[in-house]
Amino acid sequence: MIRRTSRPAGPLLRLLRSRSGGMALIGALTLPMVIGVGALAVDYGRALNSQAEQQRAADLASYAGALAYGGTKSTDSMRAAVINVAALQKIPASAVVAELVDSPRTSGAKAVNVTITTSGPTFLAKLFGTNALTIQAIASTEIGSGSSGDAAGCVIALDAQGTGVTMSGGTTLNVPNCTVASNATITSPCGTKIVTKGALYNSASPPDQPSWCQTIQKQDGTPAPISKGVTADPLASNPGVLAAVARFNDQPSLQAPAKPATVNGADLVFDPWDTSKQQALKQALAAQGCQASYSDNEKLWRVTCTSTSMTFGDLMIGSSLKLEFNLAGPANTTYNFKSIRSTGGGSYAFGPGTFTVSGGISLNGDAGSFGAGTFRIGPATNDCGYSLCGNSNGQLTFAGPSTFELSNGVKVSGSNVTTLGSGTGNSYKIGPSSDGRALFVDSGSAYLSTASSTAQLFRLWGKVQSGGGTCVVFPAASQHDIMGSVDMAGGLEFGSGPYTIDGYMGLGQNNGGSVTCQGKDLSFSGRDVTITLSGKETMTSDACKGTAYCASAGYKDMVMRAPGSGQFAQLAVIGPTKVKAGGTLTAGASGSNISGAFYFPLAPISMSGGASAQDACLFLIGSAISISGGSAAASQCDKLLSSGGGAGKSAKLVR
Repeated sequence: MIRRTSRPAGPLLRLLRSRSGGMALIGALTLPMVIGVGALAVDYGRALNSQAEQQRAADLASYAGALAYGGTKSTDSMRAAVINVAALQKIPASAVVAELVDSPRTSGAKAVNVTITTSGPTFLAKLFGTNALTIQAIASTEIGSGSSGDAAGCVIALDAQGTGVTMSGGTTLNVPNCTVASNATITSPCGTKIVTKGALYNSASPPDQPSWCQTIQKQDGTPAPISKGVTADPLASNPGVLAAVARFNDQPSLQAPAKPATVNGADLVFDPWDTSKQQALKQALAAQGCQASYSDNEKLWRVTCTSTSMTFGDLMIGSSLKLEFNLAGPANTTYNFKSIRSTGGGSYAFGPGTFTVSGGISLNGDAGSFGAGTFRIGPATNDCGYSLCGNSNGQLTFAGPSTFELSNGVKVSGSNVTTLGSGTGNSYKIGPSSDGRALFVDSGSAYLSTASSTAQLFRLWGKVQSGGGTCVVFPAASQHDIMGSVDMAGGLEFGSGPYTIDGYMGLGQNNGGSVTCQGKDLSFSGRDVTITLSGKETMTSDACKGTAYCASAGYKDMVMRAPGSGQFAQLAVIGPTKVKAGGTLTAGASGSNISGAFYFPLAPISMSGGASAQDACLFLIGSAISISGGSAAASQCDKLLSSGGGAGKSAKLVR
């Protein structure tokens, strides 16, 4: 018989045979290694994503620098353009190096080389001693090597994640002397046509151009060259754009006119039939160095004064009576009233002077007029609540040059015609009413002098709004500040100069359109005008929803012409640079003539019904461009090409 004798197993053998905890021990031994590899994978993935974003920023910055250098031959301008574009991508200047170097591709050519270096924190890998990862992106753009005909771009879609340039509805886009560029795709289906020197896209695949439907053509009808490349924002560092947008930083420090202190004095009631009121009137006037006479045939009161300073309470004229108050008084006369009102068809006329009216001026008669002077007016609490209330089918007129400090705005209704100042040299400081409007033309017309006259100062705090069939005219000025939106349904004419509008500009977003103003057809007209919009408030109507600029309804045949020279040369409309609010011209705004750059860097531009540059220039630059219905034309803006912003200069990424 054979007997087996078992011996005690060794430690390793016992571990291998154990069914109670061997695998757990193995897992415990390998877990740190697994976690470490996973940590590296997570952090490496995040780094790759950051590097891709940083590379896009380097591409755009390099391109902008090449455009700037091509336009100015200045390395300072080149570096400023690079830094500005990087800042838009939230990359600090300290992380950016911009250099002018020899092109790595073309012998004898120069390129702008941009290196962006940042340090990204790790999250899991720091447990294993790696606290940060260095991320670097390098891009080079050759100067003057643009493809697609080497022509400047005048229709540009900037957003690589957007819809690019989109044509629809049988539209023809005529840009024969420049290129169409998109950082996304270009969509031009059969039935549409783009006439251009060339097209530049940056989507994964080129625009679909089958042999039987080549809609991207040169002027002679042959296929236009199409190439792939990145297009930088050509106006990102434009000095005029930067200055126009910077004005929003100044507006909060501008102080609206304060309400005048309440004026207390004896009331003036002009009543030729009540002897007790006549006696009270006589005493009140005499106390201030004035006297009155009444002509029953003319239904006219005449007041003359020897004093050059007087204070009264409420002045009231009614019952279709007329009042002439110190018409021949000297211009240095000071008038203080609690309020000036007409009722029941009463009319009044005042001579020149300095007027403080704490309770507002209102007209409910045929005519109200004032000589030139200074007008400090509070709210008409007994009437419309604004500082000036033109209520009747009459005329409320202030001669000029005058200074207006109106704490609570202007309201025009009842087909009234209100004129604030004549000629050149008027000054306007108009605050908001209790409903937030600086100017509300419900019906009638408001003329702040004429569009051909130049104001010394133009500042409005609050919304500008009008109803259908109305007319509004603003004067020329070196700077127009409107601390609120412009929402119009009637005719609007802007005098020359920059308009900084802290909100939106809507032309017919709900209704309205072209009317006859002072004998001429008017929808919107602005010559030598640059409009800058903050987009702090956007529109809500179906046609204009979410936009900062919209022309719709019946605003056909608009004229918007940018200045031909100066700081804002060829800049027509500058959209928001901090919020995504775009621009729209609907079919109701057909036939519009826009001269200059229509620039919305963060949001799309949509055009339908046709617009043209005619004898001038038109740039369309937005996050995306959509054109439908009719035909549109664009062309190079030569002043922008040489402004230092690099607009239209050719450049091509080579690394």
